[in-house]
Amino acid sequence: MTSETSDRPVLAVDIGTNTVNTLLAAPGETPVRQTYYTRLGEGLDADGSLSEQAMGRALSVLGEVAGLAEQAGVASVGATATSACRDASNGGSFLARVGEVLGTVPRVVSGDEEARLSFMGAVTGGIETFGPAGADSLVASLEGPVLVVDIGGGSTELALGHLAGGTATFTASASLQVGSVRFTERYLHSDPPRPEELSDCLSVAEATLDEVLSVQPSFGSATTLVVVAGTAETIGAVELGRWDDRELHGLAMSKAQVEDVFRTLATEPADDRRHNPGLPPERVDYIVAGCCILVTIMRRMGFAECLVSIGSVRDAVWDEMVGPANAGTVDKSSSPVAGSSSEAT
Repeated sequence: MTSETSDRPVLAVDIGTNTVNTLLAAPGETPVRQTYYTRLGEGLDADGSLSEQAMGRALSVLGEVAGLAEQAGVASVGATATSACRDASNGGSFLARVGEVLGTVPRVVSGDEEARLSFMGAVTGGIETFGPAGADSLVASLEGPVLVVDIGGGSTELALGHLAGGTATFTASASLQVGSVRFTERYLHSDPPRPEELSDCLSVAEATLDEVLSVQPSFGSATTLVVVAGTAETIGAVELGRWDDRELHGLAMSKAQVEDVFRTLATEPADDRRHNPGLPPERVDYIVAGCCILVTIMRRMGFAECLVSIGSVRDAVWDEMVGPANAGTVDKSSSPVAGSSSEAT
């Protein structure tokens, strides 16, 4: 950013399988986060392409976002696209249409790059402001090896790093083809899900995780588990009984609490599930599959608790746009080296 634009807001946009997530802020100001539910990846796992209806929903939302950006007088817009656009046969043509609406063509990030961005956003993002060692960022309060898990609609990213003295070093990543939308459409066909459907979902999640851990045993060195994005925030909100970003950020949930939320939601039909305080209606259909993925990770890797961070990919995209003077406290010189990244199907 130039000196002429450094005091103007910057908009980060993350286009995911289930949601479009935005973050608007000028350097040093309180960020404004918005989540829009588009179900862009609906039917993708079966058809291999984005449906016209799903693309229409996303383009409508992005048109609204573009209007808000214009009203705010943003200096720049940075956009990323993740699992759905990576996988779809028509992802490129969809993003060209997005470019016409948003004014910039989103960058399709690989699974490993998505993991890196999730790590950066998770440890530096906060409620109030950005900047080195923000008081409410996890990098300011945690020490040691940290595993960040981003459970999305189409994929789940794992990112390992080390936090010390208010700085963070990213070391390894993996992307798993397991996600809340993908697994719901593939395995959870009954309402409520039958035990055998849940068993299939859990078994495939565990097998996929085991494959990654066999290639990347270093993930097992993490002593802290940080979870980000919609599934994690929703589980936290259901546990709290309300959705409040200030309470969710840094929330510690024991394995028993996560298992209890899973058990409750998995045994309720959707019409009952939607009445749980804290559960957004747009996540009623997909949250059980997301729970399957998180409990699998906690069971298999032996984590007794997890911490929720509201920081995510959009925080990292914003951070990288504003440049070193206003960036967070991640050591960006660290990147995956040979053998330190993997993608599992």
